[in-house]
Amino acid sequence: MAARRNIADTMNPDSPGVEGSLRDGAENQLARFPEKLPGLKGQTPDQLIHELQVHLIELEMQAEELRRAHLELEESRDKYLDLYEFAPLGYLTLNNEAVISRANLTAATLLGVERSGLINKRFRTLIVGEDLEIWDRYFINLLNAEKNLTATLMLKKGDKAAFHARLEGMRLADTIDGPSIRVAISDITEIRQAERDRRESEHLLKSVIEILPVGVLILDQKGAVLAVNPEAERIWGRARSMGIGQFPEYPCWRLEDGARIEPQDWAGAGARAIAQGETTLEEQIEIECYGGGHKVVLNSALPIRRGDGVVSGAVVVTQDVTDGKAAEERIRWLASFPEMNPDPIIELDAGGCITYANPATRTILKALELPDDPGLFSPWDKEEVICLLKEGSENRIYREISMGREQFAEDIVLDTGLQVVRIYARNTAIRRS
Repeated sequence: MAARRNIADTMNPDSPGVEGSLRDGAENQLARFPEKLPGLKGQTPDQLIHELQVHLIELEMQAEELRRAHLELEESRDKYLDLYEFAPLGYLTLNNEAVISRANLTAATLLGVERSGLINKRFRTLIVGEDLEIWDRYFINLLNAEKNLTATLMLKKGDKAAFHARLEGMRLADTIDGPSIRVAISDITEIRQAERDRRESEHLLKSVIEILPVGVLILDQKGAVLAVNPEAERIWGRARSMGIGQFPEYPCWRLEDGARIEPQDWAGAGARAIAQGETTLEEQIEIECYGGGHKVVLNSALPIRRGDGVVSGAVVVTQDVTDGKAAEERIRWLASFPEMNPDPIIELDAGGCITYANPATRTILKALELPDDPGLFSPWDKEEVICLLKEGSENRIYREISMGREQFAEDIVLDTGLQVVRIYARNTAIRRS
């Protein structure tokens, strides 16, 4: 503001002490011209006064323009100072010996030191001991560099814990005191923590995938395998050394219709997930594994999408149900025996309700012209038999009953484990014949 007043006073001829200095200066300037100005010859006093008044107005306009420009410069400087002082980055100016000559408020806040305490302080004293060598190399490179250089190290924060900092420095134009360095400081502690959290999450995810009892394959946009867990390698029959990359074509068939899956669609659900963004759950397929073995698997796949929704790959989950399918076939085979037995077989639960009757039961009832009620084969003392079952008594009871015109022998078996009563009936007349 003092500079602004000096300029304004200089331009104001009414200011004390200004009139004499301006007049003396003007007379000195006039004395340099040996002759009168040619443009003034022949002019009357009124014309000369008019000319002088015009020049005076011009001078006043120029003075006003200078004052306006000066105010704009001051406003611009104030804005620059605000931007510098309160920038989100800390700024330091160092001399060629790494001594701090200037610092903004943000730098003082980051370093936990009053700004006055930073001036004339060696920047090296603000660095944790294990990173001093990194700083020394970085500063030497800065003194000889013609472009911005960056470095990451740990800085002390007053009497608090150190923080991860990113430095971006540049060499400024040389002065009479030698080169100087401008350094921008940013606190990247949160970024480092986020990176550490991401690595831990990736490690946890990888560990979980490794121990999953199902096969997991992660495919890229072209269908190449980016990751595969041990169970997937066991199912597909590939060695670990061959786990990453493009899988070879596998002969595959759909169980639902026996149709062969085309070679270009070897991954089945995975290929559709990538090409069409389709989600497939538990598609049953038979595969011929690497090495010639056959397996039945449930194949599921989900597309992996980027933030913009574009499919960038797929996760394929494969469950080996070969043993389960074999057991299912075995159960179906065993279940066919009572279905095909020509004698009645009836099963009651612990409540005395019929839960199963094979086809022969109803065939015989129909042949005897009796009601279609398998309960007719139940023992007359069913309640007592049920009580024995609930008491845990493993018994086989033999009975003979009359059914219409025929006589039937019954073996009544109490299965306390399953809590069921099974009745195996046979026509004694047919047996005797």
